[in-house]
Order: sequence, then structure tokens, then C-alpha cells
Amino acid sequence: MRKVLYGLLLCAVAAALPACKKDDNNGPGEPEGKSFIRAKVDGKLTDFAFSVKAHRDVRNMVSVVGSTNGPEENSENIQLAILDGPAPVAAGTYNLDGGVTTMVVIYSIYKQANGGTSQDNYTASTLSAVTTDAFVITISSINDKEVKGTFGGTVSGTKVIKITEGEFSAPFE
Repeated sequence: MRKVLYGLLLCAVAAALPACKKDDNNGPGEPEGKSFIRAKVDGKLTDFAFSVKAHRDVRNMVSVVGSTNGPEENSENIQLAILDGPAPVAAGTYNLDGGVTTMVVIYSIYKQANGGTSQDNYTASTLSAVTTDAFVITISSINDKEVKGTFGGTVSGTKVIKITEGEFSAPFE
């Protein structure tokens, strides 16, 4: 009887395998499982590939961070954060109109010069009164291991910067 059940199980698995399709949610040319954040910043393609990570905590918050270089070099950095009030952050579209969702986007430029460091910060936030802030983050998939999605909008600081065609795939720490 065991041999018959084992044989039936093997047949069922063998029949199901050809129907399985590899799920490839990465961008064109991206290997499966590779983490990235990239976007056009004022029209220039920027790859925030250094130290790409996602964080999630018990307060229903998800953030994704990345940088163009290490801390000892000139770099550009981006952080996308969503705090979804009483609900866990789920797949969907989030914008600055808020509701119970708080969203913060920080784009920073670090420059090394004359033995010191300067930093310019540009932000968009549901907590801001700046009228030029406009940003949308779409989470296309989220699970216990990673988060993937797209983003775009404007961030404000000493000037207004337009971020377009943004996409990310990052593992949770």
C-alpha cells in the first residue's frame, strides 16, 4: 500500500512540475533575488546599488534604503518609508494624500571637500507643508523576505528635484 501511495505522489509531483512557471518580478536583465534601487533623478539614471536594504518593524512600518557609494565617498542616498497606521504595510499604492498612512521620502547628496563633508537633503512627506511635495510609492509585492515596487515624484530642499521611473527590490534585514 505504501508503494502505491508513494508512486501516486511521485506521479502527481511529476505532472505538476511542468505547469510551474518561474516568477520573475525583477527588471529586464535582473537576476532573480538581486536587490536594487534605481531611478531617474532630474533625468539622470541613478543606481542606488550600495547597501540596498529594507526594514520592517512592529509599528507597521516599511522602509527601503540605498546609496550610490560607501560612506567615505561622494554619494547620493535614498530612503522610502511608509507607516500605515493601524494596518500592516501591504501591496498597494501609497501617496502623500495620506489618510492614516504616513510616507516620508529622503534623497540626500553627500560631498567630501576640504577635509569635511556637506550634505544636502531633499524630502517629500505627508508631514510637510511644502506645496511642491508630490510622491507615489507602489508596493507590487511584499512578504517576510523582501519588498518590491516602483516610485516617483518630487522632493524639495534648496531646490525641487524630480525623481521618475523608480523601482526597487530589497531584502528585509
